[in-house]
Amino acid sequence: MSAVDPNRYAQPLEATMLRGQVASDQDELVRNEACVRQAATTLHDAEQVLLAAQGAAASARAYLEDIKAQGQGIRQRLLRAHGLLHPVRRLPDEILGEVMLTLLHIEATRRLLGLSPTLQASQRVPFTMAAVCKRWRSVALRTPRLWASVAIDLLLTETRALMTSERTDAWLGFLKTHAAYSKGAEIDLQLNLAHSWTIVPVDVWSVIQEFARFARSATLYMPSDPGPHSDRPLSNMSSYWFRNLLELHISAIDKQDAGVLRHFPTMGRHLRLRSLKVDDFWPSWDVFPDLPMCTSASFRPISALVTLDDLALLAVKLPVVEDLDLGLVHADLQATSESGRSTVEFANVIKFCFTADQDATLFMVRLPKLQDVSVWLEVDEGIAQESALIHHLKHSFNVPTLRRLSILPHSFGMNADVARALSGTTALEELSLKLPQDEAVSPSFLAELSNPTTSGNWLCPKLRLLEVESFMTDAIHRAAVESAFLELLSARRASTRDTNQNLPSLKTTTALREARLRWYDDMGHQVKDAASAELEAQVCSILQ
Repeated sequence: MSAVDPNRYAQPLEATMLRGQVASDQDELVRNEACVRQAATTLHDAEQVLLAAQGAAASARAYLEDIKAQGQGIRQRLLRAHGLLHPVRRLPDEILGEVMLTLLHIEATRRLLGLSPTLQASQRVPFTMAAVCKRWRSVALRTPRLWASVAIDLLLTETRALMTSERTDAWLGFLKTHAAYSKGAEIDLQLNLAHSWTIVPVDVWSVIQEFARFARSATLYMPSDPGPHSDRPLSNMSSYWFRNLLELHISAIDKQDAGVLRHFPTMGRHLRLRSLKVDDFWPSWDVFPDLPMCTSASFRPISALVTLDDLALLAVKLPVVEDLDLGLVHADLQATSESGRSTVEFANVIKFCFTADQDATLFMVRLPKLQDVSVWLEVDEGIAQESALIHHLKHSFNVPTLRRLSILPHSFGMNADVARALSGTTALEELSLKLPQDEAVSPSFLAELSNPTTSGNWLCPKLRLLEVESFMTDAIHRAAVESAFLELLSARRASTRDTNQNLPSLKTTTALREARLRWYDDMGHQVKDAASAELEAQVCSILQ
């Protein structure tokens, strides 16, 4: 607003205009003051409403917290009531102990599935159970089987630090307490042995000995054998410790060909094993005593140092073995016998599983009572592998007693020549072909099983179960195999009807009870589509 000149008075025309403006502004000012009063009243009312709302919100908030607290109290009462009324509280201590053992069995199953590779998880189970309440603690402490899974890892840096520090007594106290609670139970013992027993205090060996006395099964992991004069921890262990042992598993920690297990004989003099499994080592059998009760044995992979004479000595040391698993991946036994031996016989073997990478590696093995065999060849060239399998079927396993045959992944298709090699297995009841990751089954293989030979006899006339798992190369191959598979089932079904109706026919077989054909893609996943479902329905219809 410009300043008013004090020396000037408004002229008549200007004065008239200003008087009109003053009157208008005075009216506008009155209206403005009225609006201000109205706005102030509105603001006051709003502030009052806000204060009331804030008060209501605070009251509602307090009420909410109060009812929440009431609900928490109700939940606590319900939890306490349910706990007091829970059926587990009415269980006798013996049954409650069995319930606790269920978790132990779950952990054991996880180990078998490879989800929990060590016993440490099982070893924690009793502590978890004992921490629930006073009664559970009492029951856990009085259930020896709950404490029967023991793992001692002498290779861990933490364990070795315990053995060389002031905490040694506390660690030994833990082990001794564990041993006391498991008294009388059959121990499942796992030992990861150090490179040298001299780093292990005598007190620790005494605790290990206490566990070994009650061990039913033991798994011993140890480093590879560094040489014949090495200071091996196994040499410090007496077989007398394991006089109740039934199952023994020895494995190299680094999972490589560890050579001959030279100190293993020290453990054998008092063993009454039923099952022996040795991975990555080969026992020094020339000084190892007989195992007259051992019915199951596994050695894989067998060292390249093993000779045919060693294999013959194995047959002598395990006279009653019925289930034998040999991983002959690196062994060539054809020219390794110093005594001129040409064959080795396992007189009582019923179930035999072997892996081999040499053509005719097992031609010299004789298994007169064989009923169940699993074959896995690992030859680089497919033709050599096919030839090896045929020769094994004809010369090693072509026996009247063979009832089950499982052919595991190979790098070639199962063709008609392989099928014809089954001609002598007249007692075969179960045939399983599991080839999902390498190559496919050939329609010609199935066709050979669909018709009798020129002499009128069927291949595998007593076949009751046929299981085929095959890699799917393409849609044409799939259709051909499925067609051959269905023709096989239909032909054998028709032959069975001829037999039941006493019709004059040489084309007679035992009825197939189960038949499965599964396809796998190049990722090793089973193919599950509409065609697979339709095939399954057709198979069921034929077998009914």
